[in-house]
Amino acid sequence: MREDELVYFNRHAFIRDMQHSIEEESGTRGVSNITDGVIDPTNTGYLKLETPEGERWMTHVVVDDFGYDMNYTHIFERAQSFSFSTEFVIKAQFKDSDSVLRKTSMVKTRMKQMAGEKRETGDEVEDSVKDARYVLNRLENQLGGGNQKFIEWIAAFVVTGATKKRMQKTSILSSTFDEKERNLLCSAQC
Repeated sequence: MREDELVYFNRHAFIRDMQHSIEEESGTRGVSNITDGVIDPTNTGYLKLETPEGERWMTHVVVDDFGYDMNYTHIFERAQSFSFSTEFVIKAQFKDSDSVLRKTSMVKTRMKQMAGEKRETGDEVEDSVKDARYVLNRLENQLGGGNQKFIEWIAAFVVTGATKKRMQKTSILSSTFDEKERNLLCSAQC
């Protein structure tokens, strides 16, 4: 990446979705020029960005929970059809397989104890406990083979708009998905 591209990449966080010249912003030098803006966090669930280029509101809609099988979720395709500006950001980190296996083993033991306690009291083991044990066994089998890597990640939509009122339309993110998928998204306002 060239220096002017790096400058623009960093500046973009402050001028996203605002009218600007890429060439002019790429030529901006100096930390105070690159980060020239005020970030106002006083509105719960929103950030207000004020720069010489204008004003924008921003919120993050966190991808909160996926089902056990992430295949065919089509989250990117659906995001492209929204009528407002969105970015999708992912923060991911590879985890040491041995560490993940140790944690998996501890959680499996806890799940086994919970299931045992339920059976002792005559109650039926909850589906969530059964599902968790299935996923933990599957994870253990895949990581135990040595050919799989484990990635810890978090993802969010970054939504921007000219006004706070416009930003409140982000509820479309939740209504766009069917009932199962609606559980995937939890707005920062939640």
